[in-house]
Amino acid sequence: MKLTLPLLFSTLLFFVLVCSANIFLVPELQSHVMPVTIFYDTDSKVTTKEKAFIIRKASLDTVSNTLVGEVKDDYKDGSPAMRVTYNANGKNGVFQQFYPKKQLEIQGQYVANQPNGLWRYYYPDGKLKQVIEFHPNKKFSVKQYFDENGQQLLKDGTGEWNTTMLAKWGVYFNTVIVKSQWKNGLKDGHWEVSRGNNRRYLVEHFEKGEFKRGESYDNQGEKIVGEYSVQKAESFPFFEIGEYREKMDVSQTLGTKARALRYILRKEHLGTPDTSTIVYTEKDSLDKRPEFPGGTRAMFKYLGDKFRIPEDVKKVGVDGEVVISFVVRPDGTTKDIEIVKPLFPSIDEEGMRVVANMPLWIPGILNGKPVNVRCTVPYRIVIR
Repeated sequence: MKLTLPLLFSTLLFFVLVCSANIFLVPELQSHVMPVTIFYDTDSKVTTKEKAFIIRKASLDTVSNTLVGEVKDDYKDGSPAMRVTYNANGKNGVFQQFYPKKQLEIQGQYVANQPNGLWRYYYPDGKLKQVIEFHPNKKFSVKQYFDENGQQLLKDGTGEWNTTMLAKWGVYFNTVIVKSQWKNGLKDGHWEVSRGNNRRYLVEHFEKGEFKRGESYDNQGEKIVGEYSVQKAESFPFFEIGEYREKMDVSQTLGTKARALRYILRKEHLGTPDTSTIVYTEKDSLDKRPEFPGGTRAMFKYLGDKFRIPEDVKKVGVDGEVVISFVVRPDGTTKDIEIVKPLFPSIDEEGMRVVANMPLWIPGILNGKPVNVRCTVPYRIVIR
């Protein structure tokens, strides 16, 4: 029994080294990504440079027409309007939105294209307006709320929440007024949603978070007669932050999305593109691929030497492959480490740790300059 664990570890090393000839950098299948500048008018519709209110600097997948990497929205005077990052799952990481005078308006975190955790909202004078907590099930709760005079109306999930926001109803975005009561983080009492002209959409009633009854109203504010047995406001997307620009609706100036796409891809709009956020793959025509210091053999040895067998795996054993994807940055560091093919939770976590602590790579080169390049490593593991 004393020889069991050393034997397991030597077995792991054996497979890593023997299979090392099969460990290689695999190009990630993705479309061509290029830097773009997109111009939006005051209605957040794509327009021409001359009519721009918001100017977006981003990277665009020209096949799927989806955004990739960091997105910077600025007002026409150059002050920041919005900052967010996109990955394969949509918006991910820190989100910031600003008023035209550079004052922070909203700050929070996205996970897999959904707002997550605590988000903070501010008035134009910089005072805190509200703190909203978003949950994984797409629901939310109001933690704190202050009116424009600085009076706190809701504290620690209890009190009145009377706020105005841009929200999505069907395919349209509307400014709505929400009046509600919360108690211990749960909806309680009267809940009302109305348009900016004070015409009500919905009225619902709750007890300790449980929906009891409701009424709905038409566009003229008249009550719709009929059964209202299912809570409707629950599916009302109150916080569709940034989606109105994400849709890339087109202004009358450009007419069609095809014409708008041709316009934003014109090179003269790029100015001096910020290529630091563009991620290439080995499918792209690089001058030189990223290289681990000492070459491929040195990388294999590093992977075998640094991997530590998780305790829970020693008990059950494992035989399979974990595939890890990561970006080699222009400075040689690794970032955006992802598990492309999971094997076992603790194995996946250990693999990410090993990659995160890699020594500096020799970066990939394109047009004579170091660039971000995404690489993928299949990592064969056998523990018995």
